[in-house]
Amino acid sequence: MMAKAFDLFLSLVISRSWRRSHLERVQGRVLEVGGGSGLSLSCYPRTGWNGLVLLDLDQEMLALAAQRKLPGGQPITVCQGNVEALPFEDGAFDTIVAQFLFCGVGNPVQGLRECRRVLAPEGRLFLLEHVRSDNWLLGPLLDAVNVLTSRLFADRFNQRIEPLLAEAGWRVVERRDLFLDVIRLVEAAPQEEQAAKS
Repeated sequence: MMAKAFDLFLSLVISRSWRRSHLERVQGRVLEVGGGSGLSLSCYPRTGWNGLVLLDLDQEMLALAAQRKLPGGQPITVCQGNVEALPFEDGAFDTIVAQFLFCGVGNPVQGLRECRRVLAPEGRLFLLEHVRSDNWLLGPLLDAVNVLTSRLFADRFNQRIEPLLAEAGWRVVERRDLFLDVIRLVEAAPQEEQAAKS
């Protein structure tokens, strides 16, 4: 029951256009971490990729995800697990996606390191996150809101994702703001790829 209520809440606050923009460039074997009930599944492109593993901590949410369908009929596997200790082999995926996840992960750098471990060397990580604004008014407001959200929901409203990516061994390939500079799409690649090309 709680999972369905949370599912409804997320469907109201997270724009489908944000989800579609986030998923438009997935390729190959895809891992969605923190996929919850699978609300994003209908926003995947019909072609251009090959199979999806959806991982989440909550078994009730995964049960909802298992009932959903992908637009192109690609196979989907649901898996219970923690992004801080992913139950997959090194280099198992070509694309990893996460939506509004790392603001609530206990150790986001460890989670991002795990994502890098299970990603193929030339793979890509796509994040859709809410981040701290650089606006002189909005940034401090998010700092104030964060005092509540971090304690009540373990959700950091003033987190900056780019420094965490750098610490975890990623380089930012592209960033795009979808709503002011608070809702952000980030594409990242392993830092080793940059070193190999230079």
